[in-house]
Amino acid sequence: MATLVTLPLILVGGILAFIQLRGEFAKPDIGLGFYRAQSPQLRVVNLGSTLVREPKYQLDIYDLNVKADGRPFMILQIPAQVLDFLNPNDALGPYGIMALSPRRDAVKDGHHLFGYGQVTCPGCTRFRRYWFYAELGKGGWYAEIPAEEHPNILKRLADIVYSENPLAGIGATVSQTVRVSIR
Repeated sequence: MATLVTLPLILVGGILAFIQLRGEFAKPDIGLGFYRAQSPQLRVVNLGSTLVREPKYQLDIYDLNVKADGRPFMILQIPAQVLDFLNPNDALGPYGIMALSPRRDAVKDGHHLFGYGQVTCPGCTRFRRYWFYAELGKGGWYAEIPAEEHPNILKRLADIVYSENPLAGIGATVSQTVRVSIR
């Protein structure tokens, strides 16, 4: 009789322990979201069910309407940021992209911004990168870059930035089918 009562209790206890511990074995997953075309902003988003420690994001964005530093276009010089933590299924931000740049005063409405952002954390399931484009005051988009394309990002970015017609290069680089609109 004791065995009939003990076995179900052991099974229930094992199931409850598994439910409590499964979060301990899950790897964190993190992403970026971009918002507000009038004044672009980003949020760092915890896509998983575990705490994310020390998420880090970095933006490499150019103003395609301003020449600077001997380059055809001005880089916004946004420093990489490391945050403390991010709770499960939560987000930090919004962070104004222009507010993060020491060159914000040179960027005006109607300027075209293009580049990429990346985000990761210690132990994250993957390193995520995103193409970013905005025409300030009008609209824009972002698109996650597939992992197999990560080794070519800097070459593709340089090809666009140093081309005669960068806007056409952007269109050829990032398919409209994968773009997420920024409004």
